[in-house]
Amino acid sequence: MKFNWKYWLLIGLVWTAVWLVLTTQLYLTVVPRGLPISLAEVAETQFLRVAIWVFCMPLVLRTYRALPLQGRHDWLALTVHFAMSLVAMLFNYVLRLTIDEITGNSTRQNVDFTTYLVLSFNGRNFVDILIYWLIIGARHVHELYARQRNAEVARAELSAQLLDAQMHALKQQLQPHFLFNALNAVAMLVREKQEERAVETLAQLSALLRRLIDNTREQQVPLARELDFTQRYLEIEKVRFGDRLQVRYDVGEECLSVAVPSLLLQPLVENAVKHGISRRTAAGKVEVTIRSAAGRLHITVFNDPADEPAAINTNAGAHIGLSTTRDRLRKTYGEDFSIECQFDHTAGSRVKISVPTRTVPRSATSLSLQIP
Repeated sequence: MKFNWKYWLLIGLVWTAVWLVLTTQLYLTVVPRGLPISLAEVAETQFLRVAIWVFCMPLVLRTYRALPLQGRHDWLALTVHFAMSLVAMLFNYVLRLTIDEITGNSTRQNVDFTTYLVLSFNGRNFVDILIYWLIIGARHVHELYARQRNAEVARAELSAQLLDAQMHALKQQLQPHFLFNALNAVAMLVREKQEERAVETLAQLSALLRRLIDNTREQQVPLARELDFTQRYLEIEKVRFGDRLQVRYDVGEECLSVAVPSLLLQPLVENAVKHGISRRTAAGKVEVTIRSAAGRLHITVFNDPADEPAAINTNAGAHIGLSTTRDRLRKTYGEDFSIECQFDHTAGSRVKISVPTRTVPRSATSLSLQIP
C-alpha cells in the first residue's frame, strides 16, 4: 500500500493543535492561582496526555467500527462508547501518574500510590472524555462524507449506464433505415443483372455492417471515421441514383480529430437523399461542409430541392433521422448544442449543427479519406 503522507501529516497537525490547546488552557488556569509551575512543565504534562491518546486512537477507532453510531442500535453504541470514554479517561490518568512515578516526576510524598491516585484526581481529567468523543465524532463525520461520496459516484455510474443504454437504443433506430436503403440498391442491381456491381455493393455493405457491429457501444468517434462511414453509405446510394446524385465535401483538416456522436452524419445525408435527390428528375447535389471555429464544430448538410414543393416537410421532427439526431445531441452535450433546419422549395434544404470541439487521439483518425 502506498504511504499516504498527506493523511499522516494531517493527523500530526491535528494532535499538535490539541496539545497546544490543552497546554494553553491549563497554563492560563494555573497561573492566576499562583501555582509554582512553568509553561514548559505544563507543556510536558499535556504532551504525555496527547501521546497516550495517539497510541490509544487505533483501539478507539476499532471500537467504533464494531459499534458505529448508526441504525436502530444507536442507544447500545452510545452506552458502550460512554463507558469506554470513562475507561479511557481513567486509563490515561493512571498511566500518566505511573509514568511520573517511574521517571521521578511524581509529587507523591508520604502516601501510598492508591491514595495518591484518589487525592490527585480533579475535574481537568474529564477533558479526556471530550477527546474520546472528538475522535468518535471525527470518524463518524468522515464515514458520512465517504458514504455520501460513494452514493454520488454510484448515482453517476448509474446515470452513465442509463445514458449509454439510451444512446444505444437511439443508434439502433437508425440502422434499419440505412440497411433498407442499402439492400434496395443491391436488389436493383440484381434485377438489372449487374452482378459485378452487385458484388461490389455487397462488399461495401459488408464493410459498413462490420463497422456498425464493431462500434455498437461506441458513442463518440473521430470525425474522420464518421466521414469514412458516410462516404461508404453514399457510394451505395449512388448505385441507386447514378449520376443524379452528386456529392461534395468541404471539410477542414483540423476537424478530422474532433469527436462526434457516431452515426451523426449518416441520417442527415440520408434525409438529404430521401427528401431531396430522390424527388428530383434532374441531377442534384448533397454538400457536406464542416468547419471549426472558436472552440466549436460547425456542420452543414445541404441538398438541392425536390421538384414538388409539397414533398418537403418543414417539420424536422417528422423524420426519424433528425429527431433522433436531436435527442442524441442533447444526451451528449446537454444544452450546449444547436441544430437548425432550413427548408426552401426553391433554394434547397440545409441542416446546420454546432457542437463543442472534443478531440480524440491522433491515432484514432488515421483513415484514408478520399474527399473530393
